Amino acid sequence: MLVAVLAIGYFSFMGSVYYYSVGELLALESPKQEERLKVRGELLSKAPSSGLLYEFEICDVDDPSIILKVVHSGDIPNDFDIGRQLVIDGRYDATEGVFRSKEILTKCSSKYEPAT
Repeated sequence: MLVAVLAIGYFSFMGSVYYYSVGELLALESPKQEERLKVRGELLSKAPSSGLLYEFEICDVDDPSIILKVVHSGDIPNDFDIGRQLVIDGRYDATEGVFRSKEILTKCSSKYEPAT
């Protein structure tokens, strides 16, 4: 029992968070609309902003044919460019098929390129 409590405390402290791929999110049987999720994908398209709302689409990194529509409220990163890998944080509205995000993190591609 003590080991279980310590393990839960350790992982809570370390902030381990699972990032769904776009395909995994869309395959969930019944995601709870109030549940906060993190999803990773590649920025596919973006529309001009309307105030503080941004609409864009991300695709699954492993299968670009799987696409998720995103409505983001708030600031966007400076390097918010087509083709950039993102992690978005928010809630999925399955009835509308839209992910409503509040935070966007961009992955730095230079960290993943091999040194020459």
